[in-house]
Amino acid sequence: MNHQYPSRKTQSPKKRLRGLLHLTLILVLALTTLCLFSCLTPSERGKQTDPSGLTLELNDDGASYAVTGIGTYADSALVIPSTFNGKPVTAIERNAFSSAHKINSVVIPDSVTTIKANAFGFCRHLISVKLGKGVASIEERAFDYCSSLVEIINNSSLVITAGASDNGNIALNALSVHNGESKLVKENGFLFITHDGTSYLAAYDGNDEAISLPASYNGNGYEILTHAFYQTATLKSVSIPAAVTVIGDRAFSNCSNLSEINIAEGVTEIGEYAFNACKATSLTLPGSISAIGDSAFAQCYNLAEVTLGGAIEDIGELVFADCGKLSKVNVKSLNDWLGNDINPFGGSQYYDLFVDGEKLEEAVIPSGVTSIGKGAFFRCRSIKSVELHEGVTEIGESAFRSCPFIEEIVFPDGVKTIGDYAFNDCEALTRVVFGKDVNYIGFEAFVGCNITKAIFKDPNGWKREYVMGEKYDINVTDERAILSALSISNYCLIKE
Repeated sequence: MNHQYPSRKTQSPKKRLRGLLHLTLILVLALTTLCLFSCLTPSERGKQTDPSGLTLELNDDGASYAVTGIGTYADSALVIPSTFNGKPVTAIERNAFSSAHKINSVVIPDSVTTIKANAFGFCRHLISVKLGKGVASIEERAFDYCSSLVEIINNSSLVITAGASDNGNIALNALSVHNGESKLVKENGFLFITHDGTSYLAAYDGNDEAISLPASYNGNGYEILTHAFYQTATLKSVSIPAAVTVIGDRAFSNCSNLSEINIAEGVTEIGEYAFNACKATSLTLPGSISAIGDSAFAQCYNLAEVTLGGAIEDIGELVFADCGKLSKVNVKSLNDWLGNDINPFGGSQYYDLFVDGEKLEEAVIPSGVTSIGKGAFFRCRSIKSVELHEGVTEIGESAFRSCPFIEEIVFPDGVKTIGDYAFNDCEALTRVVFGKDVNYIGFEAFVGCNITKAIFKDPNGWKREYVMGEKYDINVTDERAILSALSISNYCLIKE
């Protein structure tokens, strides 16, 4: 049997030529790509380190570099290179210097065009940034939480305004935005900057364990800027002179080995979290201090004793929160103590109050005092008795709350208001006498006490008011009724 196979068609010369040209083009492209790739050294194809220790990476265009990390860079003054391996550095990558606390200043060259998101986020000690002429884009959050960044030297075409949240928050905390050169001045390791006539100690560029801050700057006083010494683990002792007027927020926060703090008379203000989580065992605050911010000494777990030099007009919340060993507070006079805006120790732990060196067991309220402030003796365990004079008209909220050894309280005529929780949880309190002028007994003012006798000099017109507003008549001469009313939560007593 003869088999018939289809005959092979012969391609025309024109089609063969077109196919050869197509194949040649593919080969040329492949060889070009291979050639370009082979021209890069192995180090150029991945992360590399420049002579200063910074890490860089080749951009996708193969013609420029981006800075990707701090690497082994040791200097606190960061200078970004303009070229690397003969190619320009055009970008600072995302997270490149995030949380690099040792950086105080940054100089960005004209070659850089882009600063990416979070590139310098959480650089708590960063004070000054100089932008080169080529910077055209700063991505969102590029400078988030750089709370000490007070100077922006803007040589770029970007419009940057002090206090603005655009351009990656670079100027959110800025005191000054200008062009030209930095106004930072370094003296003996301390970095200062002056703005609108006020000088600031912005950072410390040293490793000494014990430091005494400069007695003055240019012959004048100065403020300590926020985060100036934040997380300086080497610091064990600091002396702050009278030239310092303000200690900024978190200025010494998380200095985990700071065990000795000396503050001279002349300092007037201590900011929020200023000494949070330090290691001091005792603390003396001068009489010149008029304001202390929230949580200024919170989480100082070893702090056992505090001495106040005078009355403090403005005290924040939780100033000594979680200072579990704090048990002794010293004041010069009871007037100084009662002159505090609020009790900064109350609510944290029990403590003994010492007045002019003597433990306060009998709290005799001085003449001239008309009201006892909020939390005045909250958790003061040294007090065993309280003596009020007729000039006192008001007992503040939580004034004697959780004083465990007070057994009796007599409110003289003249006292009108007993604040909410005023004697709450005074577990030894068994007898109370209310003067004729008392017209308000606050919510839960005596809840947690063990009162067995309550005497009202004016028993008429009393009502029990529920927290939601409902009122009920109450006979305060009915011992069972009044003892029940004083011990039940969510009620107050009013006289109409």
